[in-house]
Amino acid sequence: MRDAGGAEASAGARGLRVLPWLAFALGVAPLVLGGFPAGHDWLYELVRVAEYRAAVEAGQLPPYWSENLYAGYGSPVFTFYAPLFSAGAALFSEVIGTVTGGATALLVLASALSVFTVRSFLADLLETCGARDAAAARVGTVFFVLHPYVLGDKLVRNADAEFLALCLAPIALRGVTLAQRRPLAGFVGVSAGLALVVLAHNLTALVTVAFVIGAGVALYGVRERRAWGVILAGVGAGLALSAFFWLPALALTGLIRPEELLRGKLDFHRQFPPLEKIFWYVRFFATGLATPVALVAGAVAVVRFPAQRRVLVSLLAASCVLLFLQTRASELVWEVAPALPFFQFPWRMMGPLAWVASALAAFVFSGALAGASPKRRAWVELAAFALLVLNALPILSQYAPFPSGLARMVPAFVSPENIRRGAETVTLGDEYLPRASNLAVWHEQRPIEGPVVSANAAVKWRTVADGGTRIELETSSPSAARLRLARFAWPDWRLEVDGAERVFVPNAVGTLEVEVPAGEARVRVWLEPPPLRRAAQWISLVSLAAWLIALFVGYVQRR
Repeated sequence: MRDAGGAEASAGARGLRVLPWLAFALGVAPLVLGGFPAGHDWLYELVRVAEYRAAVEAGQLPPYWSENLYAGYGSPVFTFYAPLFSAGAALFSEVIGTVTGGATALLVLASALSVFTVRSFLADLLETCGARDAAAARVGTVFFVLHPYVLGDKLVRNADAEFLALCLAPIALRGVTLAQRRPLAGFVGVSAGLALVVLAHNLTALVTVAFVIGAGVALYGVRERRAWGVILAGVGAGLALSAFFWLPALALTGLIRPEELLRGKLDFHRQFPPLEKIFWYVRFFATGLATPVALVAGAVAVVRFPAQRRVLVSLLAASCVLLFLQTRASELVWEVAPALPFFQFPWRMMGPLAWVASALAAFVFSGALAGASPKRRAWVELAAFALLVLNALPILSQYAPFPSGLARMVPAFVSPENIRRGAETVTLGDEYLPRASNLAVWHEQRPIEGPVVSANAAVKWRTVADGGTRIELETSSPSAARLRLARFAWPDWRLEVDGAERVFVPNAVGTLEVEVPAGEARVRVWLEPPPLRRAAQWISLVSLAAWLIALFVGYVQRR
């Protein structure tokens, strides 16, 4: 296949460079005009961002405990839930002034970033396969940016962590395409991209690792030692850079309730979609008609374009696996494959399918129009853009802004004070509560003064400090007494009475109780980050220093 880059020389073709940005503008127009979506999980998302911001303001860097959830009893949710979207939205909310504004700004930024990440990945993938073609990369980018499932994550489901991860994963995939030609750039792409995806969304990170390895096999086979050295080193570095999150999250899972992620509505057995709904527009999870068209065209391309056959076959195989996992025929695979049930919804495979279909669209455009005139290529690219816009309109129409009355109330809903007084959580279930905690206690035993729920004697106390992870009390009691605190027990709580450290003994309902002596005493209670997390932070910091040194040395050597 000849180099199609010459077609980019005309002024008309150069003008088509704006098409991915027009697609981006269309995809974020609802956010810019109407604000944060009032979608399926808007309250969970905004409360999560608000709580992350409150944790940072309380001195948790990075946060590990929710300060105000469950009436102030708290939750170790931030030890386990991927933090990147919450952290970014919290940062933007500081600048903009509202949680909704911060979350909206990050969605717009991630959408813009996807134009760069997907276009760079597709351009380098095409070049690696001998089909350098900027126009084809643009077509694939528009395909992804306007993909109905990706838009649904952003505008309908409020699946913002997953959306961010889908936008970041092409960084790692691009690194694979560069591993042979530009090893340093390939290492940077794989390591940085994978680390960002791990911090964005746990489940998408697992898929990304599989895609990185699969892309390596498709492009290089198994004998290209140089390329595989870069890819595997990048995977290792990415995991080391993000170890401060995933290592304690994985190791401490037994302390919470992960089984709740597999029950009721979240049980994958109940979530296999009918095939006709996968390729249509009536649900918030859908690929639209463009995806099956791209898959069929890719199958034809396997026959017509032998130079790219290996990669095309690999992409089609990946699409078949992803589609198979969305059908009830794959139920046994879901039951026996480790970690797969935690995806909960088989239709989540539509996100990775968007990567595959975008690449197939780019290859089909490049191959079918390899010998065409610049004018014909331009018209076909415009026609593809128009069709992809039509393919996106049904999901764009599902976007719903907050009604004006509700919009005025949202800031109050997500204020720390109201979160503590209310009953909002950050997920559908209570999977991020300590395993020993009683689920009813935070409803039934609200604090009577400060953080104290009850006392077993005529003790008096004055609340000096009542933070989510820091409590100070001054007590006065005629005899030894026990104070029950509105905090769920967790191994990393610490207790001092008059400067002497004591050991906590959680009570029968899984909350903290403090023994205070007769007379006057000063009680201090605080929560520390898990020791494993502190150790993992050092792993990530040392890895980051080594990563930066390696980049500097590599850059100097290239110069």
